[in-house]
Amino acid sequence: MQSSQNVFQMNFQLNIHFFRNSHDTFEQRQKVTEVIPLQEVSHTADNIRHFISDLLLQWDLTTKVVAVVQDGGTDITKAPNDSTFVPVPCSAHLLQCVVRKTFMDNPFLVPKCRKIVSSFKHSNKNTKILNECQNQLALPQHRMIQDVSTRWNSTTHMMKRLNEQKNAIIMASSRKDATISAELMVDEWKKIEHLIDILEIFDTATLQLSKETSSISELIPLMQLIQLHLEIPSPKGTGLQGFRNDLLARLKQGFSFIHTNELTVKATILDPQKHSDFMSSIKDSIVSELEKISVTHGLSPAEKNLVTPFSTMSPQIHIDSSHGIWARYEQLIPSHNVTPHSHTTA
Repeated sequence: MQSSQNVFQMNFQLNIHFFRNSHDTFEQRQKVTEVIPLQEVSHTADNIRHFISDLLLQWDLTTKVVAVVQDGGTDITKAPNDSTFVPVPCSAHLLQCVVRKTFMDNPFLVPKCRKIVSSFKHSNKNTKILNECQNQLALPQHRMIQDVSTRWNSTTHMMKRLNEQKNAIIMASSRKDATISAELMVDEWKKIEHLIDILEIFDTATLQLSKETSSISELIPLMQLIQLHLEIPSPKGTGLQGFRNDLLARLKQGFSFIHTNELTVKATILDPQKHSDFMSSIKDSIVSELEKISVTHGLSPAEKNLVTPFSTMSPQIHIDSSHGIWARYEQLIPSHNVTPHSHTTA
C-alpha cells in the first residue's frame, strides 16, 4: 500500500503479493489491484481503510490477508492500525528515515557537495568546462547528481558521482573561466570516500528490499548485516565514528520490532533460501525470541512445535552468495557473534 506522485497528479496504489502453486512449485507473484487519483477520495485514514476493505471484498481476499505493508505517510500508517489488518512498516522507507535523520544531525560535507553540484547543473559554461576536463582525463561523461529528499539514497549517489569525477572537478575548479561556488579540501575528499563506504550498504539493502521478489524473511538477515557493517570502527582521524554510531542507534530503534514480530520471526525460520552460515549464527536468538512470543502472545500448539525442532536443526540449503549483498555477509559473519538488536534509542 503506497502513495505516489508524478508531474500530473497524486495517486494511491494497492498491490497484492502472494504465492501461486504452479506444478507443485510455489511462485512468488504480485499484482496491482487498483490505482486511484487522490482527487477522487479525501486522503484520510478512514477513507483509505474503507477503500482497502472494499477492494479486498471485491477480489474475495478479505480472509486471505496476512499483513498490510505501508509507507510512512501519516494517514496511510494510521489506516491499518485502526482496522483488523496487521500493519508492517515499509522497511526500505525506514532505512531512508535512518539515513536522512542522521544526516540532519550530522550534515558534514553535504551542503558543500550540493553547492558544487549546483555549480555544474545550473551553468552551461561550467558544464562545458567539466566536459573538457573529463575528456582530458579520460573520465566518463557523467553529469552531476543532485540529491533530493524524496529520492531514496540520492545523497549517497551524489557523493559517489562527485568521487568518481573528483579529478575533473579539481581541474575545472582551477580554471579561471569557471565559477564553482565551493571547493573540497584533500581531507574532505577523503571523508567523502569514507562516507560512501558507510552508506553504500543502505543503498544495496534498499534495492534488495525493493525487488518484486523480496520477502519479509529477508528483513532480519539484512538488518543484521547492516548492524555488523556499522559496528566496524571508522578509521581514526576521519571524524565519522559518531556518525556511524548514530546510524546504528537509529537502525536499532527503527527496526526494534523485527525480533519480536511474529511475522518476521516465522518467515525467517521457514524461508528455505537462507544459507546455513546465517541461520546457524542467529538460530539461538530466534528460538529465544520465538519462545518469548509463545509465552507473551500465546501461539497455537502447532506453532509451539516449531521451536524445539528448529533449536536442533542444521540447515543444509544454500543460496548463491558469490555476489551482491549476501557476499558482504559472507565477509562479515565469520568474525562476528550475531546477537539480536538491543532496544537502544537515538
